[in-house]
Amino acid sequence: MFNKSNLFSKSKLFNKSKRFKLLPAAITIATAALTSSMSHAVEGPFLPPEGQKLLIIGQDLLSIDNYNAQVSVTPGGVTGYVSLADLSGLITDVDNKAGPNNMGRLYADYPNSTLAIGVYLVNQLDQINNGELDENMDEMVRILKSWERPVFLRWGYEFDGNWNTYDPTAFKQAWVRMHNKIEQADAENIIMTWQSSSYCAPWLGGAIQTYGGYDFQDWWPGSEYVDWVAFSYFRPDDCQVQNSAINNIVDFARQHNKPVIIAESAPQRFDISDLTHNTNVQRQIPDDNKSAQQIWDEWFSGFFNYIDANDDVIKAVAYINADWDSQGKWASPYNEGYWGDSRVETNNTIQNLWVNEISGSDWLNASPGLFELLGSDNASTPAPTPTPTPTPAPTPTPTPAPAPAPAPAPGTGLGQYLDSSCASSHPYRCPTNNACFTEQQMNDYCSVPNTPPTPVFTPAPAPISTPTPTPIMPTPTSNHCSSSHPVYSASCNQCFESDAQAASANCSI
Repeated sequence: MFNKSNLFSKSKLFNKSKRFKLLPAAITIATAALTSSMSHAVEGPFLPPEGQKLLIIGQDLLSIDNYNAQVSVTPGGVTGYVSLADLSGLITDVDNKAGPNNMGRLYADYPNSTLAIGVYLVNQLDQINNGELDENMDEMVRILKSWERPVFLRWGYEFDGNWNTYDPTAFKQAWVRMHNKIEQADAENIIMTWQSSSYCAPWLGGAIQTYGGYDFQDWWPGSEYVDWVAFSYFRPDDCQVQNSAINNIVDFARQHNKPVIIAESAPQRFDISDLTHNTNVQRQIPDDNKSAQQIWDEWFSGFFNYIDANDDVIKAVAYINADWDSQGKWASPYNEGYWGDSRVETNNTIQNLWVNEISGSDWLNASPGLFELLGSDNASTPAPTPTPTPTPAPTPTPTPAPAPAPAPAPGTGLGQYLDSSCASSHPYRCPTNNACFTEQQMNDYCSVPNTPPTPVFTPAPAPISTPTPTPIMPTPTSNHCSSSHPVYSASCNQCFESDAQAASANCSI
């Protein structure tokens, strides 16, 4: 029988009286050197309790699943990407050479995590503003509202990036149009998130670079239209004055009393798996060897120190845990710049340091009560989940995947919800929220009645695709793959859904 008993009711979760958390404190315009010891008020929906921050992991299905399986701490949020033009990546599988994306699968596989969505609007602003994309915008709002959990909607993310070419006036019009649709739909779970690229160009002497040379504030649509402010944190040391670009955004958020999410972050040009670093933007010189502790000290320590020093406004952080070099968009010859490998689980020292940091009481990871906790007037927090052992558990040698259970006949029982546009791993389309699910997820999250199956077959439960910690076995191996991505490549130290996916990433089995 289908039920949604394990989901919070909308009236309980998104009560308007709880949408904004008002913290009684004086508003002070300050520099980013301001420490967290100073009380400061920010206003916005779904704020964590005072002194806590939400941890989000991205930015593709494979990278998130591998992190969850090997680090064994399910994050408080997961990140994906959608293009408004065709809604690819919303409830359908898409891979634009930057890893597989499908927000519907993240929604289903991570039921206790918030969602963060980067919406791609390049060359679409005119269509938005003349109404041509209204139908897609309405459909996106409808689906996201039906998911009944906080969604950070990074509408036209990195709006000031030179690579996006967003005209400030057209961007603001498109922003207000989407904001109004969300308001009209009463979709209170959608958080309009205004994200700057905060980019400094090393080849320009570390100058802050924006499209057209505009000031980042030229893209600001107005406080009444923005819930959270955001920025990208990759190499703030590339700036002529270190941290100058990100400081601008943090100070701006303070002035407007807005909470901040670091919406994208990674140790760009470091390779954690190979323990190297390259100072050249396109890796045109040899790598420098580094110890794991050096990588932690040179990037991660500064990253977490900056967050702690500005936690009066920084309330959420999204880290990109990916092998960038294995993804075609970011690979050699590095036309998009050299990014490296930011997977914390590929080195025991860095994974241990990471887990020790993000398992502290000041970080929020996934939990059954997370959504209710965000934005609550109750500042007390539940007892922390016991800290997992940081060192990855050894795993057994992979065994062949079991033969799939016979599919229900179309038109009967679950078979009536089979949809060829869904991925084979999530073949059922739930009519109430339009997401693709496994059989188990249909029972857990879809509220339509299940017509009893005909006696022609007896459906066997489909395997749940959510990664689980692997058991400890006597003989350790380097494979920490989850059941949803069972194929391990030693050459890339990465898990894949199939041999074909590994081959497409140039990873030998």
